Amino acid sequence: MNKHHLPLLLAFILLIPLGLIAQKDAIPVPRRSPAATVTQTIGFTDITISYHRPAAKGRVIWGNLVPYEQVWRAGANEITSISFKHEVRVEGKLLPAGTYGLHILPHKEGAWEVIFSSNATDWGSYNYREEEDVQRISVTPTTGNPFQEWMSFSFGELGKEGATVDMKWGELKLSFKLSIEVDKHILAQFRKDLRTHAFFSWQGFYQAARYCFNEGINEEEAMQWLETSISREANYSNLMLRSQQMEKKGMIEEAKGDYERAISLASSKEIYYLSRRLLGGENPNIDQAIEISEKAIDRDPEGWWAYFGLATAYQKKGETAKAKEFFEKTLSKVSPDYKYRVEAQYATLK
Repeated sequence: MNKHHLPLLLAFILLIPLGLIAQKDAIPVPRRSPAATVTQTIGFTDITISYHRPAAKGRVIWGNLVPYEQVWRAGANEITSISFKHEVRVEGKLLPAGTYGLHILPHKEGAWEVIFSSNATDWGSYNYREEEDVQRISVTPTTGNPFQEWMSFSFGELGKEGATVDMKWGELKLSFKLSIEVDKHILAQFRKDLRTHAFFSWQGFYQAARYCFNEGINEEEAMQWLETSISREANYSNLMLRSQQMEKKGMIEEAKGDYERAISLASSKEIYYLSRRLLGGENPNIDQAIEISEKAIDRDPEGWWAYFGLATAYQKKGETAKAKEFFEKTLSKVSPDYKYRVEAQYATLK
C-alpha cells in the first residue's frame, strides 16, 4: 500500500460508526471474566449482587490493573449491580429498596469508598457520574489474606438482622456491613398475608403468632392472631401454643385446660413427638409420656406413632419387656417408609 494513502485510510476508518466495528458476536462465546450472581436472604429481604469475575493471571491488581484514585466498576464488563428488596442500612447509612450500580473508589492509603449509584445499566464505570450517587460509604480494606485468583463477592457474618458484603481479590478483602430491620418487614408481611387467602384458615394466624412468641416480639398482637386461629379451628397445635403462653403468664388453670384439650385432639404422630420432648432433657417426665401415649392408643388403636412413643418411653424407663412388646406392635402397624427407623431403634434395646 502506498504510504501516502495511509492517513486517508485511517481518517476513513474513524468515520465508521463504532457499532459496525465492534459488532455483537454472531453466537455466544465464553467470556474471559464470567458472569456471577450471589444472593442472600435475611428475614424476608433478598440481597442480590450481579457482576463479572476477572482473574489476576499473575498481574499486579491494586494500583496497576485497578488504578488508585479512579472509580472502578467492582468487577469486569457490564456494571456491577446490587439490589435490595427492602430498605437497608449500609454502615449505618439508610439506603432505600431498589437496584444500584456498585462502584469502588480505591485509595493508595486509608479508607476506600463504596458508591451506590442510581444508574445500574451503564457499561462499567466509564460513564460514572457523581451526581447519580445515592449513597457513599468509607471502609478500610484488609491485606495479607489468602490469595483469591478470581474476584468474588460473598456474604459473611450472617445474623438475624444483617451480614457483611465481602469483596475479595488477590490478597485484599473489602467488607461493608448491611443491617436490616427484619422484624419490621416480617410483621408487615404477616399483616399483609393475613388479609389474603390466609385469612380464612387457622394455619396462617397460628404461624404468625408462633413466630412472634418464639422471637419475643409483638406479643399482644400475636395473642390476637392465636385467638383467631383457634376460632377458625381449635386443634393440637394452636391450643398447645396458647397453653404455653398461659403458663408463662401464671394462668395455670387456663394453661391446664388448653393442654388437656390439645391432647384430646392430637394425632398419633403429634403425641409421639410430644412424648419425645417429655423424655428429653435432664429431668424426663417418663410417666406423663406413657400416659399420653396410652390415651392416644385408646382413641386410635391403629395409630402406630403412639405405639412407637410408648415403646420409646418404656425403653427410657428401663422396662425392657414392655418396650419389646410395644416395638413389636409398632412394627406390625408401621408404614413401610418408617419401618427402618423403628427397626434401628429396636436394635438398640438391651
